[in-house]
Amino acid sequence: TWLAEKKPYQIKLKDKTDLLETGDKDNVSKTWVLLTNHSDASQLRNRTVYDLSVAMGMEPGIQCRPVNLFYDGQYRGTYLLCEKVEINSGRVDIEDLEEAIEESNPQIDDFDALPTEIGKTANGANYLYCPDLVSPENTTGGFLLELDIPGRATLEKCYLVTTRGTHIVVKSPEYCSKEAMDYIATYYQEFEDALFNDGIHPKNGKTLADYADIRSLAQCYIVNELTKNPDGYRTSCYFYKDADSDVLMAGPVWDYDLGFGLGWSQFAVFCVEPTGYFTLFSNFCRELYRFGPFRQAVHDIYTEQVSPLITDTLLSSLDENIAAISNAALANDIVWNRSSNSFTDACGTLKNYITIRNTWLTEAFSTWSEETKENMNPYHDVSEKDWFYEAVTEASHLGLVNGVGFGLFSPNKVATRAQATKILWVLGGNQLAKTDTLFPDVNPDEWYAPAIAWAREAKVVNGYADGNFGPNDPITRQDLVVLLYRWSGEKQEDLTLIDSFADGNIVSLYAQEAICWAIQNGILTGYTDNTLRPKNQISRAELAAVMVRYCNG
Repeated sequence: TWLAEKKPYQIKLKDKTDLLETGDKDNVSKTWVLLTNHSDASQLRNRTVYDLSVAMGMEPGIQCRPVNLFYDGQYRGTYLLCEKVEINSGRVDIEDLEEAIEESNPQIDDFDALPTEIGKTANGANYLYCPDLVSPENTTGGFLLELDIPGRATLEKCYLVTTRGTHIVVKSPEYCSKEAMDYIATYYQEFEDALFNDGIHPKNGKTLADYADIRSLAQCYIVNELTKNPDGYRTSCYFYKDADSDVLMAGPVWDYDLGFGLGWSQFAVFCVEPTGYFTLFSNFCRELYRFGPFRQAVHDIYTEQVSPLITDTLLSSLDENIAAISNAALANDIVWNRSSNSFTDACGTLKNYITIRNTWLTEAFSTWSEETKENMNPYHDVSEKDWFYEAVTEASHLGLVNGVGFGLFSPNKVATRAQATKILWVLGGNQLAKTDTLFPDVNPDEWYAPAIAWAREAKVVNGYADGNFGPNDPITRQDLVVLLYRWSGEKQEDLTLIDSFADGNIVSLYAQEAICWAIQNGILTGYTDNTLRPKNQISRAELAAVMVRYCNG
């Protein structure tokens, strides 16, 4: 949204005010958000989801209303005025740990200027914290967390990275003491360890229900699946935990202007069609599906509540909302140079999409139960008949590879230097490193920046002679093995192993010892024609196979 010409805004008032004019004291607040809905010609996707969240009884549901925005004497278009996702009365109504930290640190005038240090939990999660902060007595909550992409997460003051490379930003408290970060990072790591072990923690035997509220997880999944939200369980995905509470809560739901068939980038082709699963193919939800109580909750909530809500209430209220904003939407289209019929066409498309999707999901979720589950293929483009099926599946479960998003793995695409480095980073425990010494061609906002920063610091990667790294350059088979060897290989005295291969003589001098090490340990096996093809670019499927062999060696 920030890249569009029409900008979103946050309003901070001097006094608490109910801008929604509901008369509900819980809606009195100082902070409000104006959403542009610029990608959504109907202007109604976010409002439809937020209204549905309230009707579903989600805690909290986001309340909102459409407004016309004027400032500096000019009309700026139609916006959606809504509650901000924040810890506050009437919002995420839990203990305010940020306030407690501020009260415990009256000596600090400028929290933004606080330095940060890297910490690590006993169960392997890495995190960034503020070492100069004194902790309050209770650091068990409340926390507001956001699952985000690495490039965004690493721009924040305090965040954690799990052993699988999941980035979780601590939105509140924005400035965390070591004790607070260690607590929440340990807790989330335990939750993830249970999630990726069929819902049971491998060491303490606790179930997923001991760590998170299953109903809220099911509600958030339903909203994302209904909308085919391309950001679902990728970014703008919130959790919160109250002080002294035993469980994480999922929510509130946020950011759906690209839902209901719009999508973006390579995901768009799977978003347009209103049938078929979409969010289920995210790594997070694919593992949730393996947990029986989650499947049962989704079945019960959708068939008993959501499907009737859509049929009996949501579609008719959508007609009312279309009529209510039609004049404003047409004026908005004039200001932002949209075609004269874009609003009308977009509303018809939206209503048709919701109708068809609800019908499909009602039938699909009717078969979900605690006792039975389908054998879900993790990727649309990976078949059980493919030679790489087991390798890709195992690498995904180990968290080494995640696909390119929502059911796509792109097995035959060439693997890049950034992708290979990221896998090594995961194997190395997702160690955090300062990004101020990155290569000139590595943008610190990119998903691969934390991995490359670690790899350079650990001397696993050296970059090119010109000082660049080439993150998107293809990686060859021998260069991949060299990276592995630098990280954990053992010195090889006998270099004759390459002589048994027909093309062993073309292995580059700098790679010979690494190649022999990989052959010796079964990491590199060669092809059926007795070739190594060391200078060939390696595919994503081959990358997964090599890494699984390495892990199992």
